[in-house]
Amino acid sequence: MWRLSRVLRVIMTVCSSVKTEYRLICSGCRPTQGGQGYTGSVSQTVGGRQCQRWSSNSPHTPYSGYTDSSFPDGSRAAAENYCRNPDPNYQDGVWCYTVDPDKRWELCDVPMCPATTASGIHTNFAAAMTHSVMRMETDFLRQTRLTIILSARALRMQKRSLCE
Repeated sequence: MWRLSRVLRVIMTVCSSVKTEYRLICSGCRPTQGGQGYTGSVSQTVGGRQCQRWSSNSPHTPYSGYTDSSFPDGSRAAAENYCRNPDPNYQDGVWCYTVDPDKRWELCDVPMCPATTASGIHTNFAAAMTHSVMRMETDFLRQTRLTIILSARALRMQKRSLCE
């Protein structure tokens, strides 16, 4: 029987290798106070302004220190014009540069994710994954048992045809 901690370790190991741990878990909310792992699609600021594409230099040139690896999406282009927080030192939430020439940047209204475990995984997600893994494990065992039964039947049939 798989334990929750083992399931979480497997999920985090797989996910971290492709940098999607938060995308799987919290795309509609900020997984941390600063929101560095947020991968949702909010593209409007608290003031109602549209976000500028992160890969665009107009009307505002983004800080040159924000490289592709600063974004949970994997690149500035993949982050499109969504609210993000590429600055690990900024802890007030996700934000974006705006298309308003008079307003360089502004925070976005993205709520914090509900209760999370110490590793940052949403508790409901963890429970759902545990249930899914146990169901998959049960299904696998049933299929394996069915395969063994079918194989035994096939052997008996083959034995009969050889002996007749």
